[in-house]
Amino acid sequence: AEPEPLPGAPLLTAVKRYADSQVGSFDAQQVREYQADLSAAALSSMLEVLLKAGLFSGERAEPDAATILHALQAEPRHHWLVRRWLGALCEAGLLHYTHSHYRLAQPAPNPALAWGRVEQAVASGLCSQALLDYQLNHVWQLPQLLKGEVNPFDLLFPQGQLDVALQLYGGDAVSRYNNHSIAALINRLATHHQGDGPLRILEIGAGTGATSAPVIGLLDGLEVDYLFTDMTAFFLPAAKQRFAEHAWVRYGVLDIDQDIRPQGLASNSVDIVLCAGMLNSVKDIDNALGQITELLSPGGWLVFSEPSGEWPPILLTQGFMMTPANGDHDQGRSGLRDADIWQARVKAFGGECLPALPQADHPLAALGMQVFAARFKAGVQRLNVDSLRRALAERLPDYMLPAHLQVLDRLPLTANGKVDRKTLAGWRPAADAQASSSQEAPSDPLSAELCRVWADALGLAQIGVEDSFYEKGADSLILARVAGQLREQLPQAQRLSYDTLLRQMLNEPNVAALARLLNQGEATPATVAVSGEAQRSSSSNALVVPFGGGDVGPVRVMFHAALGTLDYFQHLGRALADQQAGPVIGFAVADTEQYLALEPKRLIESVAEDYAERLIADGHQRFQLIGYCLGGLLATEVARRLLERGMEVVDLSLIDSIPMFIDTDEELAYEAIFVPNLNLDPVKTVFGAHIEDYDVYRAIDLLMARDNRRVPAGAMAALSGDPGLDALALAVQQQSARSQEERLAEYARLASGQAGVPIGPELVPTLFRVCRHSMRAARFDPLPFLGNMTYLRCLEQQSFGITGGVGHLAAPFWEDACLGHFELIDVPGNHFSVIEPPHVHTVTAHLLEALRKNS
Repeated sequence: AEPEPLPGAPLLTAVKRYADSQVGSFDAQQVREYQADLSAAALSSMLEVLLKAGLFSGERAEPDAATILHALQAEPRHHWLVRRWLGALCEAGLLHYTHSHYRLAQPAPNPALAWGRVEQAVASGLCSQALLDYQLNHVWQLPQLLKGEVNPFDLLFPQGQLDVALQLYGGDAVSRYNNHSIAALINRLATHHQGDGPLRILEIGAGTGATSAPVIGLLDGLEVDYLFTDMTAFFLPAAKQRFAEHAWVRYGVLDIDQDIRPQGLASNSVDIVLCAGMLNSVKDIDNALGQITELLSPGGWLVFSEPSGEWPPILLTQGFMMTPANGDHDQGRSGLRDADIWQARVKAFGGECLPALPQADHPLAALGMQVFAARFKAGVQRLNVDSLRRALAERLPDYMLPAHLQVLDRLPLTANGKVDRKTLAGWRPAADAQASSSQEAPSDPLSAELCRVWADALGLAQIGVEDSFYEKGADSLILARVAGQLREQLPQAQRLSYDTLLRQMLNEPNVAALARLLNQGEATPATVAVSGEAQRSSSSNALVVPFGGGDVGPVRVMFHAALGTLDYFQHLGRALADQQAGPVIGFAVADTEQYLALEPKRLIESVAEDYAERLIADGHQRFQLIGYCLGGLLATEVARRLLERGMEVVDLSLIDSIPMFIDTDEELAYEAIFVPNLNLDPVKTVFGAHIEDYDVYRAIDLLMARDNRRVPAGAMAALSGDPGLDALALAVQQQSARSQEERLAEYARLASGQAGVPIGPELVPTLFRVCRHSMRAARFDPLPFLGNMTYLRCLEQQSFGITGGVGHLAAPFWEDACLGHFELIDVPGNHFSVIEPPHVHTVTAHLLEALRKNS
C-alpha cells in the first residue's frame, strides 16, 4: 500500500496549542535562568558532598576516581553514578581532570544560595514545590544514599504512597506541557482512526499514571481499548481505582525487556504504544524498540517522552534508581540520550519521526524534556485478525478453522532459508492475562473479597479461587504487601499473626487455601484430607501441600529449605507434577513458633521424626525423597527412619544441599547468609560497600582454623593483621553497634529498592528468625546412611556471604555419609537458579531418571 503522508503542521499546531493552554506563560530568558539555576544547585551539591568527605585538600587535593569512591564509601552499584557526577563537574568547569586525577578548578559555590534561586521559580509555576522538596531530600541525604543506607525509592514513594511521584511527574511546567502534548497527540490520532474495531493503545511502564491521566481523559467517548501496564503489579491497584469509570481501560504486568509473547501479546496487535519516561531504563534499547516495532500494526505509532541528555538534577536524584547501560556499575553511563540519538534509534527501526516537542523555539525547550512520536510500517497493508477469522468462518467448515491467527512482519527462517517451524510453534502468545479465569468463581463473600483484593494487587480483572498467585504475576514481595493489607481490612485476618498469614500464601498461593485458613482462624483441625488442599494434623507440625502428579507411582516428597516455606519450590513442584510419575507433595513448617522452640542441636532429628511419622500416618509406602538446601538433611534423616520402619525408599536425591560448615554465634554472619534471599549482595549489604568479599572469606577461614570451625560472637570485631582485616573488624564493630532491628529494617529498604516496590517492615524479621534457626540446626553431622543417594551439584558456585562458595565441600560430605551407591551429577545454575526455569527442567529430568532407574 502507498503510505499516506506523515501528518505535519496542522497536527502539531493543534497539539502545541492545547499543551500551551495547560501551562502558564513563560519567556525564554526566564526558563534559561531557571534551568541554569537548577543545574548549578545540583552540581554544587555534588561537589559539596565530595568536599565533606575530605577530598580536594591536604593529601587528597588531587585524588583519582578510586580514592574518591573510597572516601565516599560509595556502594559498588553507585560507582558509575559518581563517575558521571565527576564528568558533569568537569564539564561545568568546577573540576579539572588531568592524568587520571581531579582537582578543584575554582572556589566551590554555596549550594544553599543556588537552591534559594531555584525556590524562586516555584511561585511562577516553572518548578513545583514537590520537585524542589524531592531534590532537597536527596541533597540532605547524599552521603547516606551513596553508601546505600537510604533507599531512593523511599524518597519517591514515602510509606509506599504515590503522591510525591505524581507531583514529580506531572506538577511542574515542562511535565504538564509534555503530558498534555501526548494527550492531545493521541486524541488526534484516535479521532482519525479508520481501522476495524477500537483503537488499541498499549502503555508500557505506566507507573503512577501521571501521563495516563490526561491521555485517558481526552479519549473518553472514543472507541478505544487501553492496556495500562507496568513491570510489576505494584502500581496497578491504584490505577484501577483512579480510572475505574473508564471501562475500556485494562491492566496488566509487562516487562518489555522480555519476550512479548509469553506475556500475552502478539505482533501487529497494537495501534499506539506509549512510553512516558521509561525507555531510558530498559536493559537493551534495541531489543525494546524491536519488540515495540513488532507489536505495532501497519501505520501504528510510538509516542514517548524522555529527558534529552544527562541533566545534573536527574543524576542527583533518579540516578540512584538507574541501572547503567550494559549493567556496568563501575564505568557505565545512564540510559539518558540526546534527542538526535533517540530519533536516530527510532529511524533505524523504520520509524518516521515528527519534530520533537517542545520545539527549539519554545521557551520550555531549554529544560531538555521532550516528547517524540514516530509512525511505523506506513507502507504495509493492514490486516485485521477478527475480520480474517470471520471471512474464514464463512468459507471453511469448523474443523478446518485455525485455532490461532497472528499477523507477522516476516516468517522466521532456518540457516538454510527454510521456514523455522520450531520457532513458529513457540510464537503463540500466552493466554491474555486480562482474560477471565477458567477457575471456579468464589462461592462465599469471604472468597469473593479475597479474589477482589488479589485481582487488585495483580492488576487483573478477576482471579479464580484456585488460580496460583505466582502464575498470575505475584512474587514474595507482593505476597508480603497483601498480607499486611489483609490484616488491616479483614476482621478474620486480624486474628492471625502476620507470619501465619504470609506463610500460608507462600506455601499455598491461592484464594481457596487462604479462605480456609481465615475461616478457621489459628485453630488447626485434627486432619484435613480434601483432595488438592494442604493437609495439617494436630499431631504434626508439617503442612503437606499437594502439587498433583497423578495417583500412580511412589509419592515424590520435597522438603522445605531454611525459610520453612515452599515458595521457592513452585517451579520444581509443578515440573515434577507434569511428569505424572507419582503424586508430588511438599513439606513446609505449619507453626513457626513450634519450629523455633526446638533446640537447634535436635531440630533436624526431631523434624525428620515428625515428617516420617506423618508420611506413614497418611498411608504412603513407597517414596522418592527430594531435598534441596537444608531439605537435604531432612530428606536423608526421613529416609533413614522410613527404612527402619520397613518402608520402601525408591530414591533419595539431593539438590545442591549444603550443610552449615561453620559453627557461630556471630549474628552478622547469619544476616550475611540470609540476605541473598532478598536478592542483596551479602558482603556489601551487611558489612559495607567498602569491604572486599575476599577479606570476609579469608577472615572466616582464619577464624575457623583457630577453633575447629567455630567462630564465636565478637571474633570478627577483634580481627587485625593487615588493612583488609582491620577494615573488616571496624565495619563489624560499627554494624554491631546498631540494633539488629535497625539492620533488618535497612535490609528491607534495600530489598525494596532492588525490587522497585515498598516492602512491609514485618517481612524481613519474620523470615530471618526462621532462617537463622535453621542455619544453627544445619550444623549437623548425620550418621552413616545405608541406602543409595543421588547428588545434583550446581556447576556455578554461590557466595553465602561469609564464604566464597562451599559447594565443593558438599559432595565429599554426602559421599562420606552415604554407605550405599553415591551418584554425583553436575547440573547447570547456581544454588538459587537451579530450581527455577530453565534449569529446573534439567533437574527434574535427572530426578525422573533416578526414580525409574531405582524402581
